Amino acid sequence: MSEYINMYYDIFTSKYLPKIVIAGILLLIGYFTAKIFKKIISKHLSKTNPIAQNFVSNVVFFVIFIPFIAISATKIGMNTSSIAAIVGSAGIAIGLAFQPSLSNISSGLMIVLFRPFKINDYVEADGIAGNVRQIGLFSTSLLKADNTIIIIPNSRVMSAKIINFSDQKIRRVDIDISIEYQEDIKRVKAVVMDILLNDNRILNYPSPSIVISELKDYGFILSIRPWTSYLTYWDLLYDLQEEIKMVFAKNNIKIARALQIMQNNKETSNSSSNCDNL
Repeated sequence: MSEYINMYYDIFTSKYLPKIVIAGILLLIGYFTAKIFKKIISKHLSKTNPIAQNFVSNVVFFVIFIPFIAISATKIGMNTSSIAAIVGSAGIAIGLAFQPSLSNISSGLMIVLFRPFKINDYVEADGIAGNVRQIGLFSTSLLKADNTIIIIPNSRVMSAKIINFSDQKIRRVDIDISIEYQEDIKRVKAVVMDILLNDNRILNYPSPSIVISELKDYGFILSIRPWTSYLTYWDLLYDLQEEIKMVFAKNNIKIARALQIMQNNKETSNSSSNCDNL
Protein backbone atom coordinates (compact mmCIF):
# COMPACT_ATOMS: atom_id res chain seq x y z
CA MET A 1 0.00 0.00 0.00
CA SER A 2 2.80 2.38 0.93
CA GLU A 3 4.50 1.61 -2.37
CA TYR A 4 1.45 2.84 -4.33
CA ILE A 5 1.26 5.96 -2.21
CA ASN A 6 4.91 6.69 -2.77
CA MET A 7 4.54 6.03 -6.51
CA TYR A 8 1.60 8.45 -6.87
CA TYR A 9 3.35 10.99 -4.69
CA ASP A 10 6.47 10.83 -6.90
CA ILE A 11 4.34 11.19 -10.04
CA PHE A 12 2.46 14.17 -8.56
CA THR A 13 5.59 15.97 -7.33
CA SER A 14 7.58 15.36 -10.50
CA LYS A 15 4.88 15.84 -13.14
CA TYR A 16 1.99 17.94 -11.77
CA LEU A 17 3.32 19.98 -8.86
CA PRO A 18 5.73 22.12 -10.97
CA LYS A 19 2.90 22.89 -13.40
CA ILE A 20 0.51 23.85 -10.56
CA VAL A 21 3.19 26.09 -9.03
CA ILE A 22 3.85 27.79 -12.38
CA ALA A 23 0.09 28.23 -12.97
CA GLY A 24 -0.31 29.71 -9.50
CA ILE A 25 2.59 32.11 -10.04
CA LEU A 26 1.07 33.18 -13.38
CA LEU A 27 -2.29 33.80 -11.70
CA LEU A 28 -0.66 35.93 -9.03
CA ILE A 29 1.32 37.88 -11.63
CA GLY A 30 -1.83 38.39 -13.69
CA TYR A 31 -3.88 39.46 -10.68
CA PHE A 32 -1.39 42.02 -9.38
CA THR A 33 -0.62 43.29 -12.90
CA ALA A 34 -4.35 43.82 -13.49
CA LYS A 35 -4.67 45.56 -10.10
CA ILE A 36 -1.75 47.89 -10.90
CA PHE A 37 -3.18 48.87 -14.29
CA LYS A 38 -6.65 49.29 -12.74
CA LYS A 39 -5.20 51.68 -10.17
CA ILE A 40 -3.28 53.66 -12.82
CA ILE A 41 -6.35 53.96 -15.07
CA SER A 42 -8.58 54.88 -12.13
CA LYS A 43 -6.18 57.61 -10.97
CA HIS A 44 -5.89 59.06 -14.48
CA LEU A 45 -9.65 59.03 -15.10
CA SER A 46 -10.37 60.63 -11.72
CA LYS A 47 -8.76 63.79 -13.15
CA THR A 48 -9.89 63.59 -16.79
CA ASN A 49 -13.19 61.70 -16.84
CA PRO A 50 -14.59 60.83 -13.37
CA ILE A 51 -17.81 59.46 -14.85
CA ALA A 52 -15.89 56.60 -16.51
CA GLN A 53 -13.47 55.99 -13.65
CA ASN A 54 -15.10 53.04 -11.91
CA PHE A 55 -16.53 51.43 -15.05
CA VAL A 56 -13.42 51.54 -17.26
CA SER A 57 -11.00 50.56 -14.48
CA ASN A 58 -13.03 47.37 -13.80
CA VAL A 59 -13.15 46.53 -17.49
CA VAL A 60 -9.35 46.99 -17.75
CA PHE A 61 -8.85 44.65 -14.75
CA PHE A 62 -10.80 41.79 -16.32
CA VAL A 63 -9.33 42.31 -19.79
CA ILE A 64 -5.82 41.87 -18.35
CA PHE A 65 -6.60 39.12 -15.81
CA ILE A 66 -8.68 36.75 -17.99
CA PRO A 67 -5.80 35.90 -20.44
CA PHE A 68 -3.61 34.99 -17.45
CA ILE A 69 -6.34 32.58 -16.29
CA ALA A 70 -6.36 30.94 -19.73
CA ILE A 71 -2.53 30.67 -19.82
CA SER A 72 -2.48 29.18 -16.31
CA ALA A 73 -5.05 26.58 -17.37
CA THR A 74 -2.84 25.48 -20.29
CA LYS A 75 0.16 25.17 -17.95
CA ILE A 76 -1.59 22.52 -15.86
CA GLY A 77 -2.32 20.49 -18.99
CA MET A 78 -5.73 21.69 -20.13
CA ASN A 79 -6.16 21.64 -23.90
CA THR A 80 -6.74 25.06 -25.49
CA SER A 81 -9.58 23.72 -27.64
CA SER A 82 -11.20 22.27 -24.52
CA ILE A 83 -10.79 25.61 -22.78
CA ALA A 84 -12.40 27.37 -25.73
CA ALA A 85 -15.31 24.92 -25.70
CA ILE A 86 -15.77 25.29 -21.94
CA VAL A 87 -15.56 29.08 -22.16
CA GLY A 88 -18.04 29.11 -25.03
CA SER A 89 -20.52 26.89 -23.22
CA ALA A 90 -20.04 28.81 -20.00
CA GLY A 91 -20.49 32.07 -21.90
CA ILE A 92 -23.88 30.96 -23.24
CA ALA A 93 -25.01 29.72 -19.83
CA ILE A 94 -23.78 32.86 -18.07
CA GLY A 95 -25.33 35.05 -20.74
CA LEU A 96 -28.75 33.47 -20.18
CA ALA A 97 -28.45 33.38 -16.41
CA PHE A 98 -27.09 36.90 -16.04
CA GLN A 99 -29.00 38.66 -18.80
CA PRO A 100 -30.19 41.45 -16.46
CA SER A 101 -26.62 42.00 -15.26
CA LEU A 102 -25.32 42.13 -18.82
CA SER A 103 -28.06 44.64 -19.59
CA ASN A 104 -26.79 46.75 -16.68
CA ILE A 105 -23.22 46.54 -17.98
CA SER A 106 -24.21 47.64 -21.49
CA SER A 107 -26.29 50.47 -20.00
CA GLY A 108 -23.31 51.48 -17.87
CA LEU A 109 -21.21 51.63 -21.03
CA MET A 110 -23.82 53.90 -22.63
CA ILE A 111 -23.71 56.21 -19.59
CA VAL A 112 -19.92 56.40 -19.93
CA LEU A 113 -20.04 57.06 -23.69
CA PHE A 114 -22.95 59.51 -23.89
CA ARG A 115 -22.44 61.19 -20.47
CA PRO A 116 -26.01 62.26 -19.64
CA PHE A 117 -24.62 63.24 -16.22
CA LYS A 118 -21.39 63.24 -14.25
CA ILE A 119 -20.32 62.74 -10.66
CA ASN A 120 -21.92 65.25 -8.23
CA ASP A 121 -24.58 66.34 -10.75
CA TYR A 122 -28.07 66.74 -9.29
CA VAL A 123 -30.31 64.54 -11.45
CA GLU A 124 -33.62 62.77 -11.52
CA ALA A 125 -33.34 59.20 -12.81
CA ASP A 126 -36.08 56.56 -12.73
CA GLY A 127 -38.21 59.06 -10.80
CA ILE A 128 -35.60 59.47 -8.03
CA ALA A 129 -33.74 62.78 -7.49
CA GLY A 130 -30.31 63.14 -5.93
CA ASN A 131 -26.63 63.91 -6.44
CA VAL A 132 -24.69 61.34 -8.46
CA ARG A 133 -22.16 59.68 -6.15
CA GLN A 134 -20.95 56.71 -8.21
CA ILE A 135 -21.39 55.21 -11.66
CA GLY A 136 -20.52 51.53 -11.41
CA LEU A 137 -20.40 48.50 -13.68
CA PHE A 138 -23.94 47.46 -12.71
CA SER A 139 -25.55 50.41 -10.96
CA THR A 140 -25.56 54.15 -10.32
CA SER A 141 -25.69 55.58 -6.78
CA LEU A 142 -27.58 58.77 -5.91
CA LEU A 143 -27.35 60.72 -2.66
CA LYS A 144 -30.79 62.11 -1.79
CA ALA A 145 -31.46 65.36 0.03
CA ASP A 146 -32.22 63.44 3.25
CA ASN A 147 -28.69 61.93 3.13
CA THR A 148 -29.79 58.46 2.04
CA ILE A 149 -28.10 56.54 -0.76
CA ILE A 150 -30.27 55.11 -3.54
CA ILE A 151 -28.73 52.46 -5.82
CA ILE A 152 -30.40 52.21 -9.25
CA PRO A 153 -29.57 49.49 -11.82
CA ASN A 154 -27.99 51.06 -14.90
CA SER A 155 -30.59 49.47 -17.18
CA ARG A 156 -33.37 51.33 -15.35
CA VAL A 157 -31.40 54.58 -15.47
CA MET A 158 -31.02 54.44 -19.25
CA SER A 159 -34.56 53.20 -19.95
CA ALA A 160 -36.20 55.95 -17.88
CA LYS A 161 -36.38 59.72 -18.30
CA ILE A 162 -33.25 61.50 -17.04
CA ILE A 163 -33.41 65.13 -15.88
CA ASN A 164 -30.05 66.78 -15.24
CA PHE A 165 -30.51 69.87 -13.07
CA SER A 166 -26.77 70.67 -12.97
CA ASP A 167 -25.96 70.56 -16.68
CA GLN A 168 -26.74 74.25 -17.16
CA LYS A 169 -25.10 76.82 -14.91
CA ILE A 170 -28.26 78.87 -14.43
CA ARG A 171 -31.83 77.80 -13.64
CA ARG A 172 -35.20 79.50 -13.66
CA VAL A 173 -37.19 79.55 -10.44
CA ASP A 174 -40.90 79.00 -11.12
CA ILE A 175 -43.38 80.28 -8.55
CA ASP A 176 -47.11 80.43 -9.29
CA ILE A 177 -49.48 82.24 -6.93
CA SER A 178 -53.25 82.66 -7.23
CA ILE A 179 -54.43 86.23 -6.54
CA GLU A 180 -57.98 87.41 -5.95
CA TYR A 181 -59.53 89.36 -8.83
CA GLN A 182 -60.21 92.52 -6.80
CA GLU A 183 -56.47 93.09 -6.31
CA ASP A 184 -54.73 95.73 -8.46
CA ILE A 185 -52.55 93.77 -10.92
CA LYS A 186 -49.99 96.55 -11.40
CA ARG A 187 -49.63 97.02 -7.67
CA VAL A 188 -49.15 93.30 -7.04
CA LYS A 189 -46.55 93.03 -9.80
CA ALA A 190 -44.68 96.07 -8.49
CA VAL A 191 -44.53 94.62 -4.98
CA VAL A 192 -43.17 91.30 -6.25
CA MET A 193 -40.68 92.96 -8.61
CA ASP A 194 -39.32 95.01 -5.70
CA ILE A 195 -38.58 91.74 -3.88
CA LEU A 196 -36.78 90.31 -6.91
CA LEU A 197 -34.67 93.40 -7.58
CA ASN A 198 -33.42 93.48 -3.99
CA ASP A 199 -32.16 89.89 -3.98
CA ASN A 200 -28.58 89.69 -5.24
CA ARG A 201 -28.93 85.98 -6.03
CA ILE A 202 -31.28 86.83 -8.90
CA LEU A 203 -29.58 87.46 -12.24
CA ASN A 204 -30.11 90.62 -14.25
CA TYR A 205 -29.81 88.62 -17.46
CA PRO A 206 -31.99 86.82 -18.27
CA SER A 207 -34.17 89.36 -16.57
CA PRO A 208 -36.89 88.20 -14.16
CA SER A 209 -40.45 88.22 -15.44
CA ILE A 210 -43.84 88.47 -13.75
CA VAL A 211 -46.86 87.58 -15.88
CA ILE A 212 -50.47 86.52 -15.52
CA SER A 213 -50.34 83.01 -16.91
CA GLU A 214 -53.91 81.86 -16.30
CA LEU A 215 -57.37 83.03 -15.31
CA LYS A 216 -59.23 80.77 -12.90
CA ASP A 217 -62.74 80.91 -11.43
CA TYR A 218 -61.31 81.90 -8.04
CA GLY A 219 -58.61 84.34 -9.24
CA PHE A 220 -55.73 84.94 -11.64
CA ILE A 221 -52.41 83.02 -11.56
CA LEU A 222 -49.37 85.24 -11.11
CA SER A 223 -46.30 83.47 -12.52
CA ILE A 224 -42.98 84.69 -11.11
CA ARG A 225 -39.89 83.69 -13.13
CA PRO A 226 -36.49 84.87 -11.84
CA TRP A 227 -33.17 83.30 -12.93
CA THR A 228 -30.33 82.26 -10.63
CA SER A 229 -27.24 80.05 -10.42
CA TYR A 230 -28.01 76.34 -10.12
CA LEU A 231 -26.04 76.42 -6.86
CA THR A 232 -28.51 78.83 -5.20
CA TYR A 233 -31.70 77.50 -6.80
CA TRP A 234 -33.25 75.73 -3.81
CA ASP A 235 -32.37 78.39 -1.25
CA LEU A 236 -33.80 81.10 -3.48
CA LEU A 237 -36.99 79.14 -4.15
CA TYR A 238 -37.74 78.63 -0.46
CA ASP A 239 -36.70 82.16 0.57
CA LEU A 240 -38.78 83.84 -2.15
CA GLN A 241 -41.92 81.93 -1.23
CA GLU A 242 -41.53 82.90 2.41
CA GLU A 243 -40.76 86.55 1.65
CA ILE A 244 -43.62 86.91 -0.83
CA LYS A 245 -46.04 85.53 1.74
CA MET A 246 -44.80 88.01 4.36
CA VAL A 247 -44.87 91.01 1.99
CA PHE A 248 -48.36 90.11 0.76
CA ALA A 249 -49.61 89.99 4.33
CA LYS A 250 -47.96 93.35 5.08
CA ASN A 251 -49.52 94.98 1.99
CA ASN A 252 -52.90 93.28 2.51
CA ILE A 253 -52.69 91.43 -0.84
CA LYS A 254 -55.06 88.49 -0.70
CA ILE A 255 -54.20 85.06 -2.12
CA ALA A 256 -57.17 83.37 -3.80
CA ARG A 257 -58.14 79.88 -2.69
CA ALA A 258 -60.26 77.48 -4.75
CA LEU A 259 -61.73 76.01 -1.57
CA GLN A 260 -63.33 79.33 -0.67
CA ILE A 261 -65.03 79.62 -4.07
CA MET A 262 -66.29 76.05 -3.91
CA GLN A 263 -67.71 76.67 -0.42
CA ASN A 264 -69.34 79.95 -1.51
CA ASN A 265 -70.91 78.23 -4.52
CA LYS A 266 -72.22 75.49 -2.26
CA GLU A 267 -73.74 78.02 0.15
CA THR A 268 -75.32 79.93 -2.75
CA SER A 269 -76.77 76.71 -4.11
CA ASN A 270 -78.21 75.79 -0.71
CA SER A 271 -79.73 79.28 -0.32
CA SER A 272 -81.38 79.03 -3.72
CA SER A 273 -82.76 75.63 -2.85
CA ASN A 274 -84.22 76.93 0.41
CA CYS A 275 -85.86 79.88 -1.38
CA ASP A 276 -87.47 77.48 -3.87
CA ASN A 277 -88.86 75.40 -1.03
CA LEU A 278 -90.41 78.49 0.47
